[in-house]
Amino acid sequence: MAEHRTFNGFFSYAHHDAEIDPILITDFTSQLEGRVGSKLTNARFAIWRDKEGLRTGARWNEKIETELRRADVLILLLTPRWIESDYCRREYTVFEGVEASLEIGEYVAPILARPISQQEKHFTAEQKDVHDRIANRQYFKAFDFLNLNRAQRNSEIEKLADDIAGMIDRLRELPATSEHSAATRRNARVGGPREFSTRAEDYAEVDFLRSSEVRIGPAEAKRERGVYAQVDFVERLFVKASKAYIEFGVRRASLSVASAAPGQLRKIVGYNVQGVDRAAYVSLQDMPDAVSVAMYAPDGRGLAELALPPTNNNYWSQIATASSEVRSDQLRAELRVSLSPYGLHIPDTRSQPLSNVTKRKIQAIINVAIQKHEQIAEDGRICRSVPIRECAP
Repeated sequence: MAEHRTFNGFFSYAHHDAEIDPILITDFTSQLEGRVGSKLTNARFAIWRDKEGLRTGARWNEKIETELRRADVLILLLTPRWIESDYCRREYTVFEGVEASLEIGEYVAPILARPISQQEKHFTAEQKDVHDRIANRQYFKAFDFLNLNRAQRNSEIEKLADDIAGMIDRLRELPATSEHSAATRRNARVGGPREFSTRAEDYAEVDFLRSSEVRIGPAEAKRERGVYAQVDFVERLFVKASKAYIEFGVRRASLSVASAAPGQLRKIVGYNVQGVDRAAYVSLQDMPDAVSVAMYAPDGRGLAELALPPTNNNYWSQIATASSEVRSDQLRAELRVSLSPYGLHIPDTRSQPLSNVTKRKIQAIINVAIQKHEQIAEDGRICRSVPIRECAP
């Protein structure tokens, strides 16, 4: 009897869209799964989606990453709310790394479920970057899908099923060595300690930050105003030195917010409890009156998206409160990123003290930073001003 191989699909969608139009979710998962399966001989197709609200927590869920890394095809329901979702965008970025490991073919099926072009002017830089990468792919347009009758909808699903069956055929034709190599790499990432969750970016061309911003809540009578922040790092970077290819990530950083007048900013009681293993208040000698938060990467990894623990499951992290009279132009924010031996994560560094080889790697990374006209302090830190925005009432 022929051995049946199962090919896995991962369905990426915004939960808001599922609440508004549950038929879209059902048709592009259960219906699509069955129609793709009907086109395969000696193979099966199974679509996984988050039915348990795993993405509602403050931290990236390992179950989702496991399913992404074992997926052969990514099906994403592209809508304005999908672009808005940090989790959805990260799912796409992680799968890009999986797809790249196969080396041949594309295995993403974007379903454009709602018009999105009118919202592009409101995208953040990181949202635009992800959208632009998806836009280079072939869309399956489904703007009027819910206005179709059942037979018409089945016909549209059949067309998408043909495309996905074609992707699976390409996977089945890959040389056995390539297929085994890709599977080995995926299993290694899922089963063992992972260093990073996305493919590396060239530090000579890409900043170590995707975005950083501080916001102050709207002024309302005499009430205190919340001070919110978030910092999104590129989790994995690389530098090509003369005799080495060096991968690294930022392990430690700090964000400070200071006011022109003392006593206008206050720390939040219990802030450290939100994510004691990833962020904590610190006092900086040269900014004693500022509210400063240090960010720490998990063991064996670099800082990445949502480096600060979100407050109330929101994207933003409330790091302080400000007195009612404070204005955004009275505040300044500074981000400090360490490129020193203890502020960098280099995957092959196993023990202390640092070897001469590792020291040379760190020096090569700092050299690239200098070439990019970064201001490097003696202790290996880069200091940057962070924009502060005032939220509208």
